[in-house]
Amino acid sequence: MSMESAIRQFIVENFLAGKDDPNFKNSDSFMETRVIDSTGIMELLEFVESEWGIGVQDSELTPDNFDSIAKVAGFVQGKLG
Repeated sequence: MSMESAIRQFIVENFLAGKDDPNFKNSDSFMETRVIDSTGIMELLEFVESEWGIGVQDSELTPDNFDSIAKVAGFVQGKLG
């Protein structure tokens, strides 16, 4: 399973009541689409840290890194080198 697929699956299971929305693209903003709120971002952060064994600094918890599936995957890939 690709990183984007794993992140999407987590979001579908935890924030979309298990129903994937084909209109929700991996590049869509979580905040603009209201898929995830600020509390949900913290849950996503915990998932990312646990799933890929990385640490995320407070300064890295920004919309540039955590506001879409694609941005989260890119951020994690960057952390993993």
